[in-house]
Amino acid sequence: MKTTHFILFAVGMVFLVSQAEGTEWISTGTSPLGSEFFYDRETLTSLPNGIIKLLAKMTYPNEGRNQFIRHLISRDPRYKYYESFSYTLSSYEIKCAIKEFRITAISNHSSDGQELDSFTYKRQPSEGWLPMPPMSIAETLYYTVCPSQEK
Repeated sequence: MKTTHFILFAVGMVFLVSQAEGTEWISTGTSPLGSEFFYDRETLTSLPNGIIKLLAKMTYPNEGRNQFIRHLISRDPRYKYYESFSYTLSSYEIKCAIKEFRITAISNHSSDGQELDSFTYKRQPSEGWLPMPPMSIAETLYYTVCPSQEK
């Protein structure tokens, strides 16, 4: 009986600790259309080749979200499952020294966190790099996460 209580206690503690250590999204700003952008500081990874990897999140205002859903469903009724769409997660890689970026994966999620769909780009290390568009989310992330970068 003591063993059963100990196991239940241990499982409960693991659950509580994992909930407390959830992702802490840090806002990097809002787009002119009202989408809000965040990044997860815990996912920042500096690679030896000067690349910084991170996970970013984009939430959508109600009207933008609704337009996006209507557009998808009008193209293909099978997208009806997108009615619960809430946010997008994107994996970024940023070359700080030359101000380039690429997105390596994208996933769309419902309000309860369920993944609706995802896409991972299969590229060689030299492929898919783009210059930072001025006043873009990529440029905002660049100024936020790249060391010694000033606007």
